[in-house]
Amino acid sequence: MFFLGNKDDKHIKLAKKILKIKKIPTLIDYEPFKEILKVVNDKEMLNIADEIETLIKSGPKLDLKLNSLSDEKRKLMAKIVLLSQKLNEEENIKAEVELDNTKNEIEKINEQMKDIELTKDELPLKVGELNELLLQIIIKYIYNNLSDDKKNLNYTNKRIEELRIELDNLREKREELDSRIDSMYSFLHGLVGYEEMEKLDKKFLK
Repeated sequence: MFFLGNKDDKHIKLAKKILKIKKIPTLIDYEPFKEILKVVNDKEMLNIADEIETLIKSGPKLDLKLNSLSDEKRKLMAKIVLLSQKLNEEENIKAEVELDNTKNEIEKINEQMKDIELTKDELPLKVGELNELLLQIIIKYIYNNLSDDKKNLNYTNKRIEELRIELDNLREKREELDSRIDSMYSFLHGLVGYEEMEKLDKKFLK
């Protein structure tokens, strides 16, 4: 069982409002939701999505079970006809007992089929309820994360701007140093020449 706050939760109200004005698809089949599942790690959201998928997949399985029970019932009905004919032709205690047992088997099958039909009828309602709950959780998750992501984005943009300014300052510093070094080298080179400059470089530069 899943819960999401109290009845006055703003995310529940928003989800119900959305459902009133727009038909929401089954979210696990909705491509944008599949994209969200790839990037989130919300256990509650994933569990409900798995439960919805299990319910949807159970539909065809229930149909197969119904068909199997229906086939079994037809065989038992045919058996009843044969046993009834046998009893009409001759008094046979064994056939009478078998007839009663066969009727009991059919009653059990009827109960099973009734339960399966009821389960099938309830599937869309259960899927719809879980789909609404999933929508509430998604809304809550998105807005909680939007708030944090916006804060992180603002901080990131601020740091980018700070780093951009710092980088601009470093570029200016680099140009200033390059210009100063070039001026000093040009001055000494003009005075002493290339060969003497090489000797001075080896002597004074480390």
